Amino acid sequence: MSKIFLQLPLDRIDHIIALANQTIASSQELNDKTNNLLSNNKTLNDRLQNISDSMDKISSVSDTLEHKAKDLRDKISEFKF
Repeated sequence: MSKIFLQLPLDRIDHIIALANQTIASSQELNDKTNNLLSNNKTLNDRLQNISDSMDKISSVSDTLEHKAKDLRDKISEFKF
C-alpha cells in the first residue's frame, strides 16, 4: 500500500519535470528565434540605411546636373542673341 501511495506523487513529480524540460526547450527555441529576428532586423536596418545613403547621393548628383544643365542653357541662350 505504501508503495502505491508513494507512486502517485513520484509520477506527478516526473510529469512536472517533463513539463519543466519542455518549457526550457521552448524557451531556448524562442530565444533562438528572437535572436534570429533581431539579427534580421539589424541586416534590414543596415540595408535601408545603405538605400537611404544611395538616394541622397543620387539626389545630390541630380541637383548638380540640374544646375549644370541650367548653366548650359543660359550659355546657349547668350549665343543666340
